[in-house]
Amino acid sequence: LNDIIIDRYQPDTLPREYLSIDRVIEDETNEVRQITTEFLNSLRISGLPPHKLKLKPGCTVMLLRNLDPMNGLCNGTRLEVVMMGRNVLKVKIVSGNSDFIGKEAFIPRIR
Repeated sequence: LNDIIIDRYQPDTLPREYLSIDRVIEDETNEVRQITTEFLNSLRISGLPPHKLKLKPGCTVMLLRNLDPMNGLCNGTRLEVVMMGRNVLKVKIVSGNSDFIGKEAFIPRIR
């Protein structure tokens, strides 16, 4: 559903794709080797972003964790994407506490 909406939003603008980190950390039993990276990337888990996230300037995103509650970046806050960098998003707060609505912030890539 997200891909359909992002493709319809500003059709003349190409989306930028952000990929999740897909390395597997092995344990002593080496049981993890049986799970392929492709399988992990195909999982759709509620509350987690997809492996491939497409964004365009102006689209709305929602925070899934508390990043900086003192500055209005809390779980569930809606943000409008202003600018997209390789490892950071510049966003404008559009919901939440009225003290923060309209303020801009940077969301770093979390590894």
